[in-house]
Order: sequence, then C-alpha cells, then structure tokens
Amino acid sequence: MHSPNLDLLRAYAVLTVYFGHLFLTFQVEYITSRFMVYDFAQTGVLFFFVHTSLVLLQSIDRGQTPPVPFYIRRIFRIYPLSVLTVLAMLAFQ
Repeated sequence: MHSPNLDLLRAYAVLTVYFGHLFLTFQVEYITSRFMVYDFAQTGVLFFFVHTSLVLLQSIDRGQTPPVPFYIRRIFRIYPLSVLTVLAMLAFQ
C-alpha cells in the first residue's frame, strides 16, 4: 500500500539527518539561539524509527510476512553485526 504520508515522513527523516550532518560538518552548532543542530538531526533519527515501525507493522498486518520467521530473520541480520561492532570497539579502545 502506497501512502503519501509515509513518503513525507521518510523525506523529513532523511532530510533532517542529512542537513544535521551537513551543518555539523561546517561546525554550525546552533540553528537558532535555543535550537541545537544535534537536536534537529536527532528528530530525524526518531522519525525514521517511527516510519520503519509503521512500514513493518503494515507489512505484517497484510499477511505478507509471517511474524515469527520475519523476526528470526531480523535477529540473524542485525545481531551478528551488533556483536561484531561491540567487540571491535572493545578491541580498539
């Protein structure tokens, strides 16, 4: 199911993270006197998590992906890389 609202949410998330990184690259720390660039970029990350959750739940709700095999695939896709990252950080600290 195509949703313009989800496209808008995804676009907002991507653009805020992109411009947040761009501003920080040029060492701009504040957008206004009270609004930090980090907070701006962080909202994009949070919106991306919301978007991903909505898309995954809609996919499961439509019955395209059975929940248990889907979660097992996700665990084996994400977990090994996260363990490797933590081990690398411990080794190179």
